[in-house]
Amino acid sequence: MRTVLAFVAVSFLVACNPSKEDFAAQMAELTCQKANECYGAAALGAMGYDSEADCITSMSEEARTAVDDETECPNYDGAKAAECLEAFEAVTCDGMDGLTACDDVCGSTGASSGTSTAR
Repeated sequence: MRTVLAFVAVSFLVACNPSKEDFAAQMAELTCQKANECYGAAALGAMGYDSEADCITSMSEEARTAVDDETECPNYDGAKAAECLEAFEAVTCDGMDGLTACDDVCGSTGASSGTSTAR
């Protein structure tokens, strides 16, 4: 059920180009879910999180701060953010390292997705 809800949420966001806040929240959730799914709870622990929920809460704040920062994200592009979310949702664990769909969410000189893998 949770996967279906995440898919519906991503589909909705993709259809309407997410705001910075929506993108940050959804990207944080997808990042933490994929980390847990692909690498397990030990990976979340290595990233400094006690659980997937802790990861989502912390990363949401970090991502929101990053996309709101004009230095890190000078040219937020909602269409690119939608493409990023769609690609991230569809990527397999084997394809995580080669995902480039998020590279231009903040413009070519900004942060790629507003998320990080370390605290």
